Amino acid sequence: MFSKPAEHPEALTWVDLAVEAHAAVVADQKGLEVRESDPAALSAWFEGKVDVPFTLPAGSDSIEMIGGRIEQVGVLRVPLIVFRTGGELSSLLLGPPQPMAVGDKAAERGTLSFYTLRHHGYDVIAWSDANVSYLLVANHLRAAKEGCLLCHADEPDRNLM
Repeated sequence: MFSKPAEHPEALTWVDLAVEAHAAVVADQKGLEVRESDPAALSAWFEGKVDVPFTLPAGSDSIEMIGGRIEQVGVLRVPLIVFRTGGELSSLLLGPPQPMAVGDKAAERGTLSFYTLRHHGYDVIAWSDANVSYLLVANHLRAAKEGCLLCHADEPDRNLM
């Protein structure tokens, strides 16, 4: 159950997809297409295979990169990045840029707004910038927040949420 209706119903579809993909990986129903602990090598594996270009930064010592898979969303091929933080499996689904106003607004950073919600037993942090929409899924909000270190480990305001 959503904690609050979405301002943008299409964002709920992406939340459903992200949670479903995460749950399938956790339950080992969908295997990873690539197992890779190096963020640069993982980014390179996805290059040219997905419709959402991205590059993972070096990351953090507290993040254990596991790998990823490609999710088919309509005509789009989008990356699902899987990693472990605090001993828990987390995932990050990247999609095309669109409003991600779902759940409760948790934080703002410049022009970005971050939203959190609990959906089908998982915690989700959703946000979007001019190039990509992001859905970070974990068993607990603490692990989801720690997942922010995947890209923001070296930033002074990394504990934004």
